Amino acid sequence: MRKYELVVVFRPGLEAEKEKLLKGLQDLLSKEDVSITSSSWWGKKTLSYEIKKEKEGLYILLELETTSNSIGDSFNKDMKNDDSILRYLLVKKEEDSKKTKKKKLTKK
Repeated sequence: MRKYELVVVFRPGLEAEKEKLLKGLQDLLSKEDVSITSSSWWGKKTLSYEIKKEKEGLYILLELETTSNSIGDSFNKDMKNDDSILRYLLVKKEEDSKKTKKKKLTKK
């Protein structure tokens, strides 16, 4: 099982539509056989620089699991074409066993 973290920055005016935005993400991810294990709304935050003429963004963090080797190009294309999304970052999480092996190797 592969684990990922996805941070999405939405347009700030969509705060009232949080559930609809989350449902849209679930639909996109289900096409790729990805399930959401947890979600956390970070709220509205000021951006470091303007993105698509916006100075603020509505942030959400999603933890994902999938059995496939990678999340496909169609997911990236759909995320880029969604006007409500300012930016997103998808990161593969390391497995705990790899982290502990690295720590043991560096201590010697």
